[in-house]
Amino acid sequence: MRKQLWLFLTEQDEAELLEQARARGARLLCGRFFRGDPQLLRTEPESLETTALRRGEQVTHLLYPADDAAMVVHPVTDGPLAGWSRLDDVRSEVMTLVRPLPEPQGLAPAQLQASTHAWFGGQRLRKSHGFGRWVVELLGLAAAHPATQYDWLHVAPGARAWAESGGTLRYLYQPVRLDPGEATRATRPHMSHSG
Repeated sequence: MRKQLWLFLTEQDEAELLEQARARGARLLCGRFFRGDPQLLRTEPESLETTALRRGEQVTHLLYPADDAAMVVHPVTDGPLAGWSRLDDVRSEVMTLVRPLPEPQGLAPAQLQASTHAWFGGQRLRKSHGFGRWVVELLGLAAAHPATQYDWLHVAPGARAWAESGGTLRYLYQPVRLDPGEATRATRPHMSHSG
């Protein structure tokens, strides 16, 4: 089961959110792929060399701070990233923040997500109860920001200031108003569960 929250963030908003997560024990791995000893994920993930796959986004994994947290790593054996590794964000006790970088068309929302349950080959994988509580706590930090015209799209202070100074917030290439105003119906992103 995936829990997620959509939130407009600037780079400064992201830094503040990640600092709040660090205050709750999160260790950060910035990038989709890493090179180095996977054991460092438990102690010093910031020391690993990382890279992204796409230029238009910033990906940060927030690693659950428990010493026995599930961490599943897949080595990359082919292609330009052969020799690198990838953290399995479905099987690992990790949250992932994907923040699209601003484009000329505007700023798209970031997605903060985590899987608390999953099914593999008919077997149910359930992560620790402590991880589930930690996910809810971190999603609550992000959800404390005000909603936009859509109740499930939130906006952080920096993104709000950016939009108020003439920037465009957008979702699925459509502009998004800051003020909730009248209830607006829109298609929610496909998800198994909303945070």
